[in-house]
Amino acid sequence: MKKQLVWGIRSVQEALKNPKNIAKIWFAVEKQKDQRLKQLFQQARQLKVPVQWVPEIAIEQRIHDEKHQGVLAQIVSIKRWYLEELLQERQPPFAVLVGISDVRNVAGIIRSAEVLGIQGIIIAGEGTPFLQPKIAKVSAGAVLHLPIVYEPSAKYVIHYLQSEGIICIATVIEKGTPIYQLSLQQPHAWVLGNEAKGLSSAVIKACQWRATIPMHGKTQSLNVSSAAAVCFYESLRQKMMRCLKSSS
Repeated sequence: MKKQLVWGIRSVQEALKNPKNIAKIWFAVEKQKDQRLKQLFQQARQLKVPVQWVPEIAIEQRIHDEKHQGVLAQIVSIKRWYLEELLQERQPPFAVLVGISDVRNVAGIIRSAEVLGIQGIIIAGEGTPFLQPKIAKVSAGAVLHLPIVYEPSAKYVIHYLQSEGIICIATVIEKGTPIYQLSLQQPHAWVLGNEAKGLSSAVIKACQWRATIPMHGKTQSLNVSSAAAVCFYESLRQKMMRCLKSSS
């Protein structure tokens, strides 16, 4: 991608961690009294990022989103990673998103993944949005820090990961091993499916393990973004427990 727009205070703050990657930032003149915007403006100037105060309508016309919080940044590029490159430069755990179509769900998963130690997101299958501008906003800029791979075939992704010694874990509503019973010390990747249909039987069959989140309420299942966060935290929790045992 040659250029990408990022808006919202948190997302632009994250973008400023790599100021050389920002072409310009626009601030809404109507919000000049907002202390957070003032601080962001001063931070950008100190980092020698081009900045400009403009009418708020100028920002809205560019992104068609009223939730811009008075700031819009143009990113020179967001790197698109390739599967082989990801495995060369990062170590699992990873997350594979198969056919997840809602931008907010994708963004929410990316945000949780970055916070909880997932080392790369692989977007697989048709219908999944790939680095749409809104993803950067909703993910609070996490997309700027986490490798994102796009591969059209989920089966190819799973087989490739398996060939590299990575266990693929299909997340299912029922008939899976409770996630807290899994031994996640081995390299692994969580495989998450479409919001309505979940994973296809073919994808589930291709994975070595099946995992279920135990639930005790009356609602049938969690939203895929929430379920992803639970899975990611289990990876992190087990890693932390191993570190505690090794240090004692």
